[in-house]
Amino acid sequence: MTRVALGIDVRVRAFLGEVENVLQLLEAGGQRDLQVLYLDASDETLLRRFSETRRPHPLSAEGEASGAEGALAVLDGVRVERERLAPLRARATRVIDTTNTSVHELRRHLVAQFGPASGATARMVTRIVSFGFKYGTPVDADVVLDVRFLDNPYFVPELRPLSGQDAAVARFVLGSPETQEFLRHARSLIEYMLPKCEREGKSYLTIAIGCTGGRHRSVTVADALAHDVSASLGAPIAVLHRDVQRGEERK
Repeated sequence: MTRVALGIDVRVRAFLGEVENVLQLLEAGGQRDLQVLYLDASDETLLRRFSETRRPHPLSAEGEASGAEGALAVLDGVRVERERLAPLRARATRVIDTTNTSVHELRRHLVAQFGPASGATARMVTRIVSFGFKYGTPVDADVVLDVRFLDNPYFVPELRPLSGQDAAVARFVLGSPETQEFLRHARSLIEYMLPKCEREGKSYLTIAIGCTGGRHRSVTVADALAHDVSASLGAPIAVLHRDVQRGEERK
């Protein structure tokens, strides 16, 4: 286990009492990337949130009170909570004020701090998969691009037994102005998407490139896209040719 996150319930007083010792032991044991994240909000915001969920504060002395008494009970619970968490807050490496933050904004903030795009963890795994539509679309594809409109090497007798990884087929496919125009648009789309997907915390992104049989056009285009986008963004991109060995492409 290389990445562990613990959420501490303030009601577990025995655990809170040992937090300082546990943190010191972890640091003494060489845990250099230990982070203590503390989420906070204003009293008014916490009161509104408890009111919206219609739940009493777990540390409130008058958990069943309502109206003005209920509000006082919630604020009393918040006060006790702050007192108990004061030592932990003092050890926090990051404090986030959620007063004016929605759930979605908080998620984006946490992903930016700790997710794949933060630089603290491995980057998102990106794959470009070539495939043949007659064998079905890859079930794990996030994006599917269709290149069946490109000229088909299958109808060139000397290219038919070859695959898109052979130089002669690659020259035929990439030599088309339509292929070059498609590659420009596809590169622009992928280069725009990848950082955004990584920022949102996505761990895997699969881009599928399809032709009829997955043997010629999609193979060449997938290799070209992976090479160009990887060089542009400085990120490794894996390439898989799912159907290249399935036989000759037929219309």
